[in-house]
Amino acid sequence: MKDKAWVSDESIYEEALDNPKEFWAKHAEEGIDWYEKWDETYTEEPYNYEWFEGGKLNLAYNAVDRHVENGNGDKNAIIWEPEPTDEETIRMTYSELQSEVSKFAKRSRRLWRRKGRQGRHLHANDPGSSHCNAGHGQSWCGS
Repeated sequence: MKDKAWVSDESIYEEALDNPKEFWAKHAEEGIDWYEKWDETYTEEPYNYEWFEGGKLNLAYNAVDRHVENGNGDKNAIIWEPEPTDEETIRMTYSELQSEVSKFAKRSRRLWRRKGRQGRHLHANDPGSSHCNAGHGQSWCGS
């Protein structure tokens, strides 16, 4: 796996081992958009380990929207290799995924987000379900 990593400088591994808190804090600041920065990079108590305690982010924004905003909307966000393998590979760009996520989020809010109603996670084995699970901060799908 190391041979295929996007990092080519071996010193990064030493840096991560020498001071993991500082290493991950630096990379979290550089590679993730936060609404609120964390209070503690890492806390450890027996049976309770927490990274970036107090930090707030939007997972869907970080996974999809910021790539479109940064000019990468035409790049592949999803490449789905089907089983059986004689079916066609499906590719979806960040812009296409953003559009599908937005449509799904709007529909799901109308249909499922009523007081007292519960949503359910969807774990389908097809590329169409990915926008369901990314639903602009919604980690659920109605069923």
